[in-house]
Amino acid sequence: MILKRIQTVLALLLVGSVSMLADGSDPFPEVPHAKYQANMTLTAQVVLNGVTLTSEAIVAVYHDDQIRGKGRPNASNVLSITVDGDIDDEDIYFRVFTGGRIIEVDQGAQYTYYGKIGSADSPYLINLTTITTNTSAEGWATTCLPFNAAVPEGVTVYAAKSIEDGAVKIEPVSCSILPKKTPVLLKTETQASYEWLSRVADGDATIETNLFKGTTEEIEVEAESVLTLGHGTINKAIGFWLFTGTTIPANRAYLEKPAEGVRGYTLDWTDEVTGIEAIDMNGDSANASPKSGDKQYARGYDLLGRSLTGKSHLMIINGKKIMVR
Repeated sequence: MILKRIQTVLALLLVGSVSMLADGSDPFPEVPHAKYQANMTLTAQVVLNGVTLTSEAIVAVYHDDQIRGKGRPNASNVLSITVDGDIDDEDIYFRVFTGGRIIEVDQGAQYTYYGKIGSADSPYLINLTTITTNTSAEGWATTCLPFNAAVPEGVTVYAAKSIEDGAVKIEPVSCSILPKKTPVLLKTETQASYEWLSRVADGDATIETNLFKGTTEEIEVEAESVLTLGHGTINKAIGFWLFTGTTIPANRAYLEKPAEGVRGYTLDWTDEVTGIEAIDMNGDSANASPKSGDKQYARGYDLLGRSLTGKSHLMIINGKKIMVR
């Protein structure tokens, strides 16, 4: 009966929060055993990104925000936890402390009055996953996650709002928890590596329009059928360019192929609303040198992506139109 109940619960939904503490410490409150009339036994193993966790990890069992039990894996990396409760079929989830942070997992298990889940010979599997995003030298990256995740500190999230006058307008998204399967562009101050931890709470981002597409799994595409984040072949600018490969890695965002004659979009942003300028297939190289005798100006590009280094012209710098004379 217990196994049947486990088989009918919701599919795995990873969700987490960050709590940086030293290994060996216990971040969880004590279990109020006297508060509950009965209990059940959970025998389990915890696997994080394919690696079985050892006695350095602590696993706590929760119903809502109420702790119902906790324990550490033994020498065989198996843990046995007494889970307190009163009512059959209460949903329970797990918080796992490992590597100085807490990862939450809603695995769809249910409390059973004096029941038993797992055994020493066949432990219940608590499967954890984290995803790491590496930003570029300029601090840009994309992501699309399979679980609700807490936005790491120092990361700004952007959605693509519209295409106007040959430009894709992107705007910052205000959120602390990024909803699962939401493709976004990310910006950090410097090149860095960020770990996305799952979170039980629902995503709190409100995005009415988002032109980005995304995938949580590796997918096959036709060459030059989509645009992905990278550097242009002509002006080397960071942006979204025709993808010449055929495999998009998991957890990435991209743009659908634009109109014929456009090979990509460069990024042109401010601290507020941001734009991505369209680049024509026949645009001149942004690396062209000014003619002899010309004054060197700050680099800018016209709407076709051509480098502008003349003495008098309209430049677009960081999304603003500036007349240089």
